[in-house]
Amino acid sequence: MSLTVASAEANPSKPQSPRIHLPYLDGLRALAALYVVQEHILFHVLADNPSTPFLRLMAELRYAHYSVVLFIVLSGYCLALPVMRSKGELTGGLWVYIKRRARRLLPPYYAALFVTGLLNILTASLSGDWADVFNPLAWISHLLLIHNLISETAYALNGPMWSVATEWQIYFLFPLFLLPIWRKYGNGISILCSLLLGAGLYVLFPQIVFACSWFVALFAMGMAAADYHFNSARETESARKPYLLWAVLVGSSGLIFSTFFPQFTWKNTTVVPALVIPLDCWMGFCGFLLLLALYQTQKVAGKSLILKFLEWPPMLKIGGFSYSIYLIHMPILYAVNAVAKKLGLEYLAQYLFLIVVGYVVTLAFSYVFYLLFERPFLNTSRRKIAESLAS
Repeated sequence: MSLTVASAEANPSKPQSPRIHLPYLDGLRALAALYVVQEHILFHVLADNPSTPFLRLMAELRYAHYSVVLFIVLSGYCLALPVMRSKGELTGGLWVYIKRRARRLLPPYYAALFVTGLLNILTASLSGDWADVFNPLAWISHLLLIHNLISETAYALNGPMWSVATEWQIYFLFPLFLLPIWRKYGNGISILCSLLLGAGLYVLFPQIVFACSWFVALFAMGMAAADYHFNSARETESARKPYLLWAVLVGSSGLIFSTFFPQFTWKNTTVVPALVIPLDCWMGFCGFLLLLALYQTQKVAGKSLILKFLEWPPMLKIGGFSYSIYLIHMPILYAVNAVAKKLGLEYLAQYLFLIVVGYVVTLAFSYVFYLLFERPFLNTSRRKIAESLAS
């Protein structure tokens, strides 16, 4: 996803405030992106070996949807941090905000669409399956960033891109819907209103189910976490609360529930959003608690093991180009899997080939993609932060 290191945006009419420097956010993004790649590796192998006992067991432990949940909470958090510091005001106004978001999200997205087309042609030439390569509706809807609103195109071309469209749509709701409610009523009401909006959109327009419209509530949870960081009374109060323990309990209970009751999870092929929405919100609440816990931990003298891991240079490096990983890993894995089939690999050998070769090729290709199509569109100051974290 298009999350960046949280920072204040420059305003030429005011003195610039020091930037908010929370490098562990890149570590979180790296973990989420790497887990999504792992699940999609498993997806390819499961498609070829659906009856293998080991893979059936692995299929029960697929939770990449919750990585997207975390991405959305993080997105709300990162976008809200500078806004909360300026008392709920968008620096530069709505138009400047939209231009910043478009510059950050769209150039890598459209470049990834082009690369996806090339990789899909390569994969089709290896596999002989050309069904989705030339799909006019899929291409037009992806170009307009509305493919998530159409069930036939939501996962076409490049499956993970559905959530990029959802995030792009939430970007408009942030200043036009979420912020006005937050200013007047605070965190609780803004989360409730966003949940009612997202769930209501699905009820009124069930055909948009794959947009996960209720994700706007997860974005509002990220906003609420950002608000805690600029409220001295809450910060003093939160210093005494075991947020990390709560996050572990909430997250583990959600994963256990997902394992034993798959009908409540997005991985179920007969998904019923009325059942999925509460669990997605529960896991979003886990993300909210985790952000509070990490912020609380980094203020204590001496870094904890979790912070040391999240701020480990390789994690920061991967987190710095995690959006590129997310954008192009799926067509890369399709191509690598086509090679595995050409080699005659099956079952465990296919899985190990995808784990080793798939990860290496994905990370290498994604980093080159980042250098070419993502980094040039970061503003100068943000680029310097990202590069300093990755060095």
